[in-house]
Amino acid sequence: MHRIDVPTAASAPPPRQEPGQPGYFTSGDFVGGVKATVPGADWFNTVQAELSNAVEGAGQALDRDDDSQLLRAIQTLIRKTRLIPGQVIAFAGSEVPEGMLPCSGWAVSRTQYADLFAAVGTTYGVGDGKTTFNLPLCKEGTTITHTNDGFNVGGHAAGSLISHTHTATATSVADHTHYIGVLGAGGHTHAASSGAAGDHAHGAWTDQQGSHGHTGSTSWGGDHQHAGVLPSSPAFNGYGVYMERDTDARPVDGATGVGGGHNHVLNIDGNGSHGHNIGMNGSGNHAHDIGIGGVGDHSHTLDNRAAGAHGHTITVNGTGGVDNLPAGLRMMYCIAY
Repeated sequence: MHRIDVPTAASAPPPRQEPGQPGYFTSGDFVGGVKATVPGADWFNTVQAELSNAVEGAGQALDRDDDSQLLRAIQTLIRKTRLIPGQVIAFAGSEVPEGMLPCSGWAVSRTQYADLFAAVGTTYGVGDGKTTFNLPLCKEGTTITHTNDGFNVGGHAAGSLISHTHTATATSVADHTHYIGVLGAGGHTHAASSGAAGDHAHGAWTDQQGSHGHTGSTSWGGDHQHAGVLPSSPAFNGYGVYMERDTDARPVDGATGVGGGHNHVLNIDGNGSHGHNIGMNGSGNHAHDIGIGGVGDHSHTLDNRAAGAHGHTITVNGTGGVDNLPAGLRMMYCIAY
């Protein structure tokens, strides 16, 4: 679409003609004397202005090489008649429709989207503070919530749950005790052992009492002698002690003397009260097995003290994320400009 740009085109619109009777174009009738209709510059300028205004009013710059501008302008203007700048819709497609922008928080031109800027201003962000402003931002997974207070428009709601309670019980009880019973263990033994010492012996000794003697006497068997029998060598402190019993009255050791059947009695008295010391050497480090007898069926007493009247504290921790994220079908929020 473009305006007339031939060499004979005027640089400014000519004065409008006086209006005539509204009618229709005609090719004329030469026989009947009816002239053909000549539109004139005034009419063509009016048609050109109508078409150009439609294209430019839809946000397009006139392009002489694009013959579809009027169609797109009509489509855009139709949408604009249904959606006003700043209006948000949920769109089921994957691409933002023409005449709309995504609610992405982007910074966009204040002049290119002048109608939208006039509608929302810097409510959702000042952009660079001069030439841009921000579109509304719908966080991923969140939804748009309603408000009746214009002051709250543009702010994100923290979200909350419907009032409800969590049931928890920690009943306080009076002073009380808890019974504890320990059953008897039954007749049994407790094994105990110590390491064996191995095969060994304990040495023992007695000391001497020094030089001493035992006194004694023999009773005579009558006045007689034994030929060839001599007293024995001294055995105890020089005393000669001997005893002989001749039962068959025969010579002893070839002697001629006969003693006849008789006895010599030997009496030895003690050496007085005395003792002999005995010592026993140890066998080195060793151990002997130990057995521990069972104590029979029995029980053990336990003492369980009362805690007094008291209560138990219950803490219920919060869960969840920062934002309310309702389950549902995902769509794209778009804003009309």
